[in-house]
Amino acid sequence: MTNQPSQRSTWITLGLILICAAGLRLRLLGVPLERDEGEYAYAGQLLLEGLPPYQLAYNLKMPGSYAAYAGLMAVFGQTHTGIHLGLLFVNAASILLVFLLARRLFDARVGVLAAAAFAVLSISRGVLGFTANAEQLVLPPALAGMLALLRGVQAPRRFWFFLSGLLLGVGFLMKQHGSFFILFAASYLLYLDWEGRASLWRTALARWLPFAAGALLPFGATCLYLHQAGVFGAFWFWVFRYALEYVSQVSPLDAISWLPGNLAKVVGPCLGLWLFAGVGLIASQRRPAAESAGIYLGLLAFWSLLSVVPGFYFRPHYFILALPAVAIAAAQGLDWAGRRLFGAGPGWRPAAGSLLLSGLVLLDPIRVEAPYLFQWSPEQVSRRSYGIEPFPESLVIAEQLKRRAAPGDRIAVIGSEPQIYFYSQLRSATGYLYTYSLMEVQPFALAMQEQMIREVELNAPAFLVHVHIDGSWGEHAQSQQHIFEWLERYQEGFERIGLVVLEGEDAILTRYYWDEAARQQVLPAAEQSWIAILKRKPRPAADAARAATRASAGRRSHGPARSDAGRRAS
Repeated sequence: MTNQPSQRSTWITLGLILICAAGLRLRLLGVPLERDEGEYAYAGQLLLEGLPPYQLAYNLKMPGSYAAYAGLMAVFGQTHTGIHLGLLFVNAASILLVFLLARRLFDARVGVLAAAAFAVLSISRGVLGFTANAEQLVLPPALAGMLALLRGVQAPRRFWFFLSGLLLGVGFLMKQHGSFFILFAASYLLYLDWEGRASLWRTALARWLPFAAGALLPFGATCLYLHQAGVFGAFWFWVFRYALEYVSQVSPLDAISWLPGNLAKVVGPCLGLWLFAGVGLIASQRRPAAESAGIYLGLLAFWSLLSVVPGFYFRPHYFILALPAVAIAAAQGLDWAGRRLFGAGPGWRPAAGSLLLSGLVLLDPIRVEAPYLFQWSPEQVSRRSYGIEPFPESLVIAEQLKRRAAPGDRIAVIGSEPQIYFYSQLRSATGYLYTYSLMEVQPFALAMQEQMIREVELNAPAFLVHVHIDGSWGEHAQSQQHIFEWLERYQEGFERIGLVVLEGEDAILTRYYWDEAARQQVLPAAEQSWIAILKRKPRPAADAARAATRASAGRRSHGPARSDAGRRAS
């Protein structure tokens, strides 16, 4: 194709894209962790201490994200800035892989445009691109697996198909939604078999068996590790049994009501790129390519968008999984439009015209999100993205807990703020990092509440953090109230040492009260948002000895049998 950039200029341009993307992210390193990040960070912290997933931290997420966080924190440090610095490098790897994939599918110019488009799309506040969510961790192994698949198709060798399956299997370990990329690869192989009228027996040996073996290996090895660690029962309950209940909570009719609003958040800041992605998907079907690039891109877009659907939650960060397909399609659309408008022949005018068009479309999201990218402080980014959620406050609360705690003290956060455990570097008295599952209308809810209560009582935390914020509970009209009734009684054995009150809507004002000032404050009204920090009252020596005995018994029995709330609820 004419007007293709030289290899040297291609790599220089790619380097500049990576530097600019990193430069934009540097200002965002200090954004406080949100809840999912706090969960991954705390579970990764436990891994670094030698404790397996699902032993002291329960959730429906796959364990790969915990391992990835442990690796990032081992390199960049156990702080929120260290985690976001790790995200910077994860994102850089994804940008590079998008470039390599688009270049192999089409050409170097489309590859460079795709890398720039993905860099812009993936940092957008519309997809919460400043957070190190699991979707960001799915992409590097998944994209590498897609690249290996193309290499296997071009130069048929069993190794490439095995490697493709292996990498895509690792992507699945980061989050269940990564399974859609395995389905994408399988559908593309089926298309090639159908198109080539290949012998089923021959393709099974050459492609399918190596690919399937690679895809199953990471999951199989993980199950073996979890079995050896004694937590397989808890893993299976949370990641599969409870997860099925979780994705059944929202009806399609409910989802339709909030989908437009979420789509507006996701697409709005980068509207031009999404529109050109539609153009590119259509144009790619007419562009001849030896590797059936149009079919490949169309299938990738289909399965990527489908990965957002499970559970019908359509949360903004779920769309990160669709961004590689959108970026490549947008790059193809920009390239096609540039050639149609300005020609594809030699000379500076076609090149300048195409560059101007691409520059305008790529820079427009930067203009739209300029306050977020260049002006807001890290705390303002958190506030304006999440509203009245206690993410900045968690840093202050954790620092106070760390300063007041004695070695070996445990804390119990009665709410869904796992980032407090991570920041404070104190062990949780319960494996329930979230209380959402306790409030859901699902068959395990009451058993989960009873289990959380039992764990807290057995482990006798030195501190309670009572979170009275709607976003930390997700309470329904039909939610079980048992845990609130228990908390009312249980906290009588504690005294208040801190009170954090959040007020306002657009501009959040936080008031902190500590020690005597906290004890003198009357708790705010039920409709207000506040967090009470409580410390266990001193007890007589005999009572303390009995409590220590109960806590020791609780620790000895703490394991998958106690974690499997599903068996008791059934």
